[in-house]
Amino acid sequence: MRIMQKLKQALAPDRSAQRLAEIAVAMDNQQRLLNDKLSEVIVVLTDLSRALGAKLDAIVAGTNNEQALINELGSKLDAIVVGTNNEQALINDKLSEALITLESVHNVLSSKLDAMLAGSDHEQKLLNERLGTATAQLNEMTSLLRSRLNGVVIGLDNQSKLLNSKFDIVIASLNNQARVLNEKLDVLIASEQE
Repeated sequence: MRIMQKLKQALAPDRSAQRLAEIAVAMDNQQRLLNDKLSEVIVVLTDLSRALGAKLDAIVAGTNNEQALINELGSKLDAIVVGTNNEQALINDKLSEALITLESVHNVLSSKLDAMLAGSDHEQKLLNERLGTATAQLNEMTSLLRSRLNGVVIGLDNQSKLLNSKFDIVIASLNNQARVLNEKLDVLIASEQE
């Protein structure tokens, strides 16, 4: 508005050419001052942008490092799961072998029992005693194998619970780190805006 008033005054018939020249010089000075101020603002904004870019690059690098750590932990957990599966397969194989052996012993004892039944009473009594002993041993072996199998199953269940709780702890820790990073980034952005 000041410029318009100056132009009206300058164009008035009672004003001289010198007054017009003064107004033109004043307008040039104002324009130059505005250009200088705009240049200063652009320099400050450029510096601020570079600083924020550097800080953002550092945050991205930190996030990438955390992701690499998460991936490494995931690989280790996968290896533990594979190891647990291999142990379970080995235990199953051993139990299958034990059951086959028990079945073979049972079949041998059954065939011997059939032979005993064909023999005399004395032989029958002797065979019955042996059969009772063998049956007791088989029952003991079966109970022992059953208790060991129960122990293995409980151990695998406990190991699975432990792995799950460790994984939950890792996830909670990573969530906390992400939250802290987000809070720091918010504080950084807020401080840069001030």
